[in-house]
Amino acid sequence: MLGLSYNNIGNFSSADNSIYTCVRTVENGIPTAIDGIEQFDIAIKIISYELGVIQITNSRLFNADDVRNENNELPDCSGIFELSTNLYTDIIQVGNQVLEVVFELRDDVNLEFDLVNFLELN
Repeated sequence: MLGLSYNNIGNFSSADNSIYTCVRTVENGIPTAIDGIEQFDIAIKIISYELGVIQITNSRLFNADDVRNENNELPDCSGIFELSTNLYTDIIQVGNQVLEVVFELRDDVNLEFDLVNFLELN
């Protein structure tokens, strides 16, 4: 549809003002495990629309049940958390829009991030 190299992107839910997505952890572009896990399912609460602040509220091992998509492929993660820069980038569907977003970690205890940039994809 958008020519993305991912078969799984994040989704915004207006019902609970949350983003549901998966994230790969990397350091200097190299896949890196945190507590033995390289890919996480995460739930993100939008703390402030005006200030662009989000907070990770839940996480777990991504695709623990080895679920496959309609083409019998393992899903990809569009989200990336770069440990060397503390930047989280992702592709998220918000209604009819698809956005590429970049957030920077501002509070590593409460897992809060500030919006750095976003771009609407066509």
